[in-house]
Amino acid sequence: MATAAALGLAACPRWNSAITNSTQVGSTAVALSLDKDQSRSQETLFGDFVADAYVASAPSGTQVGLLNAGSIRCEAPTFPANADNQGCVGQSLAAGPISAQELQDALPFEDQDHLVVVHLTGAQLVSTLERSVSSLPAAFNGWFLQVAGLSFSADCSQLAQKVDPTETKILQEGQRVTSVVVGGKRVDPTDATTTYAVVTNSFTAFGKDGHVAMAQACAAQQCGPFSPSDTDLDAVEAYLDAHSPISPKLEARIVLSNCGQ
Repeated sequence: MATAAALGLAACPRWNSAITNSTQVGSTAVALSLDKDQSRSQETLFGDFVADAYVASAPSGTQVGLLNAGSIRCEAPTFPANADNQGCVGQSLAAGPISAQELQDALPFEDQDHLVVVHLTGAQLVSTLERSVSSLPAAFNGWFLQVAGLSFSADCSQLAQKVDPTETKILQEGQRVTSVVVGGKRVDPTDATTTYAVVTNSFTAFGKDGHVAMAQACAAQQCGPFSPSDTDLDAVEAYLDAHSPISPKLEARIVLSNCGQ
């Protein structure tokens, strides 16, 4: 996939105008791996951190945060020029201070994207997670989701969700997701009345990378950014400012079997 710069996308003003690329925006007590194969197939510390930042920045009552793993990169100048094309193998944000430049090079697309809250039924939430694990173990793709506010289990030996070539229609629903828990309660996909407030970036909310259930819910609600003047990167920087040093731990948010890795 092309880099953010190659796509010609202009950066938005930062949440704090005093921040420059060299500004320390926070710190981490642990190294945060950016390895793409890991980010796209399993829970990671960096994914947990960013998904947590999404939820923290969202309106009160938001329960779940979802980050598409394709957003996690390792671009220059912080990282070697060819590191992103080589899957970010061995690349991480080291324990210690994090500069604005380092964070932006780990999340380059988040400087043009905005956060959106979408209300999903249990069936839509499960379908969204089915898309997340649909290509495993054969391929590790960017539509895999890092999560906050929920935990889920899946078995990749079961039927996978399939979408059409335009990635706008589900041709076959998956049967891989075996359990989803939000707020300590198991999600019932047959319950059409209970909905879950989910914050994600506009790329995912609008159905890119084949997140069809998300797109359908967003369109029905006419959803849009809850803070159009702020980017996803602003939310992550603000979270770092408030919570540093961060020290994320793997929490069994994503439990997979027969899915590789």
